[in-house]
Parts: sequence; C-alpha cells; structure tokens
Amino acid sequence: MDQPTAMQRGRQVGIGSIAIGAVLLWWPRIGRLSGLGAREIRLVALGDIAVGPGLIWGRPRRPWMFARGGLNVGIVVLLLRHRSRVGKVIAAGLLTATAADLRVAAALGADPAGGAVAPSLNARVNLAAAEAMNDRGIYLGRRSTRVHVAVYRYSGGRIGGSLPGWPGAKVALVDHRGARSGVARTSPLMYHRDGASLAVVASKAGQSTNPAWFHNLMANPETTVQVGAEAFPVRARVATEEERERLWPEFDAFYPGYATFRRRAYPRVIPIVILEPRPAAA
Repeated sequence: MDQPTAMQRGRQVGIGSIAIGAVLLWWPRIGRLSGLGAREIRLVALGDIAVGPGLIWGRPRRPWMFARGGLNVGIVVLLLRHRSRVGKVIAAGLLTATAADLRVAAALGADPAGGAVAPSLNARVNLAAAEAMNDRGIYLGRRSTRVHVAVYRYSGGRIGGSLPGWPGAKVALVDHRGARSGVARTSPLMYHRDGASLAVVASKAGQSTNPAWFHNLMANPETTVQVGAEAFPVRARVATEEERERLWPEFDAFYPGYATFRRRAYPRVIPIVILEPRPAAA
C-alpha cells in the first residue's frame, strides 16, 4: 500500500466514523439492535465523532488510525458483553476493519526512502494496555477467543495471524480437548518455529496458575494445529530445561511482554510446550 492510497483510506475511515457517530446520535434505535444500552450508544457515537476529524485532517494521521483501532476494540468488548447475535456479527466485522486500519497505519509509518516501517506506536500501546489489564486480572474471555478463532479460520490466518503491533509475534490455532469435560476447544497462541516443531508458552499473562489449554494438552497430547491456512496433526510435550533455556530468548525477541509474564508469575515456572509433528491418523 503506497502513501497516497493510505492517506485516502485514512480520510475515508474518518468520514465513515463521523457518519456512523451522527447516525447513532440521531437514531439510537439502530444501536439497540446490537444489545447496547442508551449510555453505551452515546459513548460509541461520541467516540466515532471524536476520531473522525483527526482521521480526515490530522497531521500526522497515523496516531489517529491507532485511536480508531483502539475505539473498535472497546466497541467489540461492549458488544460481546451483551451476547447479542447481531452484536457478535458486528464485532467480527469490526475486528476485520481494525486489521485493515492497522495495515493502513503501518503504511503511513513507512519510511519513504527505505520502505521500512518505523517503530510502531501501536506496539507500545498494545503492550501497555495488555500489561495494565493483566495486572488487574482482566481478560476478554472465551467469547472474544471464539471471534478471533472464527476470523482466523475464515481468513486463513491473514487476519488474526499476528499480534497487532508486533509482526514477529505470529499466532497459531491450537486445538485441545477438555481434560475432564472432553469438550473440544481452540486457543489462539503465539508460537515460535523450532525446526519442524512449534513451541508455545503457557504464560496465562503471568498469572499464578497454568492456563486450561495446558492441562488439556497434557491430558490429551495428540491434537491439531493451524498455522495460516494449513492445519496439521501434532503431539504436545513439555520442553526440557535445556530447551527452555534455549527458547526463552527467542520468545523475548518477538514479544517483550514475556519477560513481564515471568516476573509476574514467580514462583510459578512458566512451561514451554513443544508441538511435534506426528503422522495423521489413518
């Protein structure tokens, strides 16, 4: 995406933001279809109207694209809280739009001389927001995970395939079955390729207990993983101490939040799980 196209896209997003905000203020009944309350509709409308002018006339425009993306994430959280079917559809659409907006923001931050993307404000905002929520034990829960998984599968990993702001933090979909319930679930997890295997971290954002998917994989280690559009069978095992020492610097290199997770989790030792390829079942 070249600079003029990115600038035009930013203006289009700004015009759309103002239009949506004005419609919601003028006709709030539309917002109620998604399950939002009157106060929430006003907040969404005012947020749309606030970022719109910056997207159209702001200099630089890139921070306003990140503001638009942050507003979208906030709206998604509100929609998922109400569990409305219409709200879930809108939330999925907003996540798709946010991914497109972040690509525009990356294009606006490119160095015209060398084409390299400047250090991302979105990356810093993403990390700061995640750490603030994790410090307070705030998680978006299974509903947001289901949206992420659905969008990832539908797009073949083109959307949701990496952590916003951290292009090196690639995401895979790891299937697992409940250790006690037997219910099939899928978790989007950041991974590192280690030869033919994938390594994932059972960090749970540094909380004091291991995540449920870790216990499920230990009980049912034979499973499947999707990376991009490709799905393949794997067998899960816990990394050895030597493997942990070798792999931790790799994870720290693409996402510095892992260092915070280890400090927060102490004295829990965060496991690294190796997902080794296995032959497909006959």
